[in-house]
Amino acid sequence: MQFRKKRLEKAITFHVNDWLRSYYDDPDIVSNVSLTGVIVADDLSYVKLYVHWNRSSLEKDLLPILEQQSFKVRKLLAAALSFKRAPVVKFYYDEERDEFNNLCQVMAEIN
Repeated sequence: MQFRKKRLEKAITFHVNDWLRSYYDDPDIVSNVSLTGVIVADDLSYVKLYVHWNRSSLEKDLLPILEQQSFKVRKLLAAALSFKRAPVVKFYYDEERDEFNNLCQVMAEIN
């Protein structure tokens, strides 16, 4: 089962990245928004998509916009991949990069 989940995670990453690049016409948004992680539930009914963008470069919060479009991503995944039932898609902001940058700043200040 783990092999299938990993294979699905890679395929979902590919399709969602492609969708993100085609959905936004603004090159500033496309260059700053990235899909950083995909987690598929064991029963394949739920997909968590972790996205990250540089909050200082984008003045608006994109998470509610992505959440409104999650049904389109679900429809895209159902068409592109063979699912008996399309999984529920949920977007999350990935804060790990922000925490890493903050840690690097603190380390630089210490040295």
